[in-house]
Amino acid sequence: MGGLFQVPIRLVTGGGSTQRDVQLIVTEPVALNGIADRLILYTGSPIDISLSATRGFPRLAMATSPGDGIRASAGTIVSLSDSEAAALASNGLQWDRSAPGRLRLTGTPVAPATYFVNLTGQTIYGLASEPDRVLVGAAATRALTIMVLRPADLDGDGTVTCRDVAIVRAAFGTVRGQAGFNDLADTNRDGLVNIVDLSYLQSRLPRGTTCP
Repeated sequence: MGGLFQVPIRLVTGGGSTQRDVQLIVTEPVALNGIADRLILYTGSPIDISLSATRGFPRLAMATSPGDGIRASAGTIVSLSDSEAAALASNGLQWDRSAPGRLRLTGTPVAPATYFVNLTGQTIYGLASEPDRVLVGAAATRALTIMVLRPADLDGDGTVTCRDVAIVRAAFGTVRGQAGFNDLADTNRDGLVNIVDLSYLQSRLPRGTTCP
């Protein structure tokens, strides 16, 4: 949450170093509510996806003078556990946690799987790469389900059937954020379920299959 926080800052001068508390106001608390609850991926399809946080920027409320040695760098880091990252890496997916304010997922998934990941966002004072960075305020968390499916196998039963076509038909004409939208039916991830998605599913049906 936002508010006023006491943060210990170490100042280095020609005569050595000293530490004092500096008041920081977090005017925009970190949030992860812009990240969807579920991410749909397909085996054999390369991806490059960024999951971004709402940044929480600390502001200096007290400083004796400009140039007093207090760093102005601040921002938000987004992370997941090493074990979660390792599980995804075993399926051809890599997380880049170095970029401020976001996680970048790249790679080409190999096998169908479902992963339950807990993302953490944290406002920091100092750069994410600095070992003495200071965490400011409470962290934000968000559960994310990552589903890796075979292409066009929307229900995950291992085959492409009329049941998969029915999923697209049920959401046909909807856009992301609208009632009835289903991200499973949005096969090209353009935020719209339309004839492109339906034609794709129909083209992947076994030869001779006709769906009522």
